[in-house]
Amino acid sequence: MAKILAFSDIHGNYEAMNAFSRGLEGLSRKSTLFLGDGTHFGFDYKENLVLDLLAGIPEISCCRGNHCDASEDVSDWNPKSKLSKENVNRLRIAPEYILSSNVLAFHSSLANPGRYLRTPESIENEAEYLLQSRANLKFVLFGHTHQRACYSYDPSTKRASAAELSKKIRLEEGKVYFINPGNIGFPGQEHTFAILDTSKREVMFYTLEELQNMDVKKRAIWLFEDLMPHLKGDNGSYETLGKQAQELQKLNRGSILDNFVGLLSRFSPPKAGRKKYYDDFTLALAKEASHLATLDVKQNYSIPDALQIRKFVLRH
Repeated sequence: MAKILAFSDIHGNYEAMNAFSRGLEGLSRKSTLFLGDGTHFGFDYKENLVLDLLAGIPEISCCRGNHCDASEDVSDWNPKSKLSKENVNRLRIAPEYILSSNVLAFHSSLANPGRYLRTPESIENEAEYLLQSRANLKFVLFGHTHQRACYSYDPSTKRASAAELSKKIRLEEGKVYFINPGNIGFPGQEHTFAILDTSKREVMFYTLEELQNMDVKKRAIWLFEDLMPHLKGDNGSYETLGKQAQELQKLNRGSILDNFVGLLSRFSPPKAGRKKYYDDFTLALAKEASHLATLDVKQNYSIPDALQIRKFVLRH
């Protein structure tokens, strides 16, 4: 399975990038592509932190964006630049495009750098240029417009059309697809990213908020997996669960983890009948963990079966 996670246009938004990078922990994919504009102009220390977070994502490949160029230029002459030499160098050596097999990624346009690809006509012009030297192209990933989009281009008719946006878009054989994941951090706009599955020929769009919701669910399930072997009902377990409940509550979004955290908080084994209490408590906690394993979480993370974990621990 060739799953490619693509995102673009952070524009120095550290808070959004920090939430995004947390959500990427454990997320199933073969590769990660950043399509440019991690910084805005480099005048804020948080922009430097954004580049640090980008550099910390395993196996990531990054393209140059127009704001990468601007930030690099500013760092050369303006003492107000807050970018480290290491991060300036990262901007400097980032390639204009990334080509891997039949997938091409860039920031704005290779035919006309800086151009916004947001109409079928602009896609047709770009496709004609790209296919002159890259006839085997099947998927093109780009950013710059800050808006998620998907266009299909038919080489036989040289016509492009915009796909109707939905959570999942099927990609037909025989066409070249131009996919824009949207932006992760530009202020005042919806923050989105995309996961392209080249084997299944489909692209999934997610919002940052959806990723954050998946992230807290997965962390609760992972916590259950870690805690289950230690839920003995002794004082050590009591102290451990209390601390874990407090930490998990800090991550809670809305009421997603209310039931799970509530169970952890109420853990209080009696002096008599501990085995039954332990069995009942772990069953209730496993069921809550299972409820958190929603379809989107299971599709994107390696999630253990909480009830099976409980069953295994109780047998051993």
